[in-house]
Amino acid sequence: GLHMLLKLIENNQRYNNLYLRRWRGSSWVNYGNSLNFRKGYQVSSPLIALDKTGTNYPTIAWTEWNGSGYDARVMRRTVTGWQRLDALDLTLSDYAAFGPSSLRLDKTGQPVVAWVNRSTDGYSELYVKKWDGTSWQSYEAITAPLNDTAKSLEPV
Repeated sequence: GLHMLLKLIENNQRYNNLYLRRWRGSSWVNYGNSLNFRKGYQVSSPLIALDKTGTNYPTIAWTEWNGSGYDARVMRRTVTGWQRLDALDLTLSDYAAFGPSSLRLDKTGQPVVAWVNRSTDGYSELYVKKWDGTSWQSYEAITAPLNDTAKSLEPV
């Protein structure tokens, strides 16, 4: 069946909370409590992927301020509730996109995230990490000079 989901960032003027809502036939209801790892900090750039292995459970990735920098976070829904995956340690420069810019699930339902780090020396690096069920596994970064042909180096 059709699963309609809505990602919602609720702003209370001091910080914001990230919620996932689902359509229940006549109204939107929260899919659990706020997903923030740290209450009272800013969240941004949420991405959603649905598990196609039969459950249609969502996985969500976002960026969260930790008080001195940004952390990338990933959670996935299971039959028992939301599961926090270990903090996704991203290689980020001051010029990087803040957090994951692509989220996909592999054929077994494990999340794969990608992001671009733009450096001051004229290069972009595309990074990819995959959850193996217990930890994040890194793949070799793809590096390209920022010229007319490589300016569009973005994960899809």
